Amino acid sequence: MKDKLIAWLVTRILKLLSLLSYSSTQKLGRVIGRALWLGDSSLTRVTKVNVELAFPDLEQEQQQALIKASLTETAKLFAEFGAMWEWPTEKALGLVKSVRGKELFDMASEQNKGLIVLAPHHGNWELVGLYLSTLRPMAALYRPPK
Repeated sequence: MKDKLIAWLVTRILKLLSLLSYSSTQKLGRVIGRALWLGDSSLTRVTKVNVELAFPDLEQEQQQALIKASLTETAKLFAEFGAMWEWPTEKALGLVKSVRGKELFDMASEQNKGLIVLAPHHGNWELVGLYLSTLRPMAALYRPPK
C-alpha cells in the first residue's frame, strides 16, 4: 500500500511540474538545491563525501562551492522530469539549443555503423535520449544507482 501511495504521489508531482515553464522549473530547482545544500539529507551527505574524495586538493571553500553547484544542478534535473516525461516531444525537443559532436553520429550512420553513446547521469539524460531517438532507432540501457 505504501509503494502505491508513493507512486501515486510521484505521478501527481510530475504532472504538476509539467505545467510549469522550463524557466520556472529551473528556478524551482535552484530553490530546492539551495535547501538541500543548507540541509542534511542523504543526498547532501553523499555529495559532500564524493566531492571530498574526488577533489581532496581543493580548498574547503572551493569544495563547498562545488557541492552547492552539484546539488543545485541535481535539483534542477529533478524539477525538469515533469516536462521531460509529460510534454509533447516537439516541445521538449525545442529545449535543445546546440549539439556538439553530431557530425560523428552522422558519419557512423552514413557508414551504416552502430554507435554507442555513453551519457553520465549528470545533466538531463532524458532529453539526450529523446533527441538521439529522433536521429535513428536506438535502445537505452540504465542501471539504477545503489
